[in-house]
Formats: sequence, C-alpha cells, structure tokens
Amino acid sequence: MLFGETLRVALEALGANRLRAFLTMLGIVIGVSAVIAMVALGRGAQDSVNQRIAALGSTPITVVPGQACGFGGIASSTDRAVLTIADARAAS
Repeated sequence: MLFGETLRVALEALGANRLRAFLTMLGIVIGVSAVIAMVALGRGAQDSVNQRIAALGSTPITVVPGQACGFGGIASSTDRAVLTIADARAAS
C-alpha cells in the first residue's frame, strides 16, 4: 500500500468518525497538558528547595549525641547512640 493511499484511508476514517476523532484528540491534549504541568510543578518545587538550602549558606552543622526522639517522646540514655572519633573522621 502506498503512502498516499494510506493517508487517504486514514483521513476518510477520521471524517467518518468525527466525534471519536475529536474525543481522542481532546484526550491526548489533556494528557500532554497534565504531564507538562506536573513536570513544571516538580521542577518548581525542586528549585524552591534548592534555593532554601542555598540560603542556609555554608555554616557548619554540629551533631551532638544525647537526645533522640523515640515512640512517645525522648528516648532514654540507654537507647542513645554514642559518637566516636571514627564518626567525626567520616563526617569530614
């Protein structure tokens, strides 16, 4: 089958089923628009988080053992992890 004949048959089928063709095109447009909107929202949220993290600057974060939250409040001293010199070396 030649390309021209294939195109003619496809256009005839679209003309014979106008409502089906319109609804299909409408579904495609809505689907593509939804994907574009979700990608834009995701990138906007990602940029917002990156800007907030960048606004914190390069201040050092201090990790101090001794307070851990567990189920129902602060965990007891026996449940707390002890920091070692190896932990400090791994962080730097």
